[in-house]
Amino acid sequence: MSADLMGATAYLALFLGTIVEGDVVLAGAAALVGRNVLDPFLVSAFAALGATTGDQLYFYAFRGRLRRWLDRSPRIVRRGRALTRRVRAHQVTMVFAMRFLPGLRVAISAAAAYAAVPPAVFSVVNAVSSAVWAAAVVTVIAYVGPAWLPRLGLSGWWAVIVPAIITLVGLRWLSRVEERDIEDPAASPDAARS
Repeated sequence: MSADLMGATAYLALFLGTIVEGDVVLAGAAALVGRNVLDPFLVSAFAALGATTGDQLYFYAFRGRLRRWLDRSPRIVRRGRALTRRVRAHQVTMVFAMRFLPGLRVAISAAAAYAAVPPAVFSVVNAVSSAVWAAAVVTVIAYVGPAWLPRLGLSGWWAVIVPAIITLVGLRWLSRVEERDIEDPAASPDAARS
């Protein structure tokens, strides 16, 4: 296989992978950027396109037939009410933040559809968020980690693997905090300001 075909295959795999599972796939690609195997701009672009595509698929699916099918489940409807209220109250912020909240992306996309977030608002904010997310993850894993970790005695693959793990754990932690706030609205900072 030629190097060009191998590179094209890697970027196609990145695009398809970020449609389904963005953080892990992007962390792996960013580690390869840090080892000078992949191009940082192409990784950021293909990851942002894949992430946006995945989020758009869920959003538009929940605006259509899938919504009517899910409305048949009282449990899903009940659990989605708090999130839908939050998305309705903070449309742009929630759509932007969802890219940084693994585990809540599908739920926030569904809540945005249920909250009647205008498609243009969802699409534009989601695309911007995906671009920021991809660039931030690539920068932290491929450049910040390798620039600082050798001072702690970590170099080579460790200099990109450690930031990848920290990034994934940090994003998951943010997601857990947001889940708790949704489940217990009285504990959220918004409630304290009211």
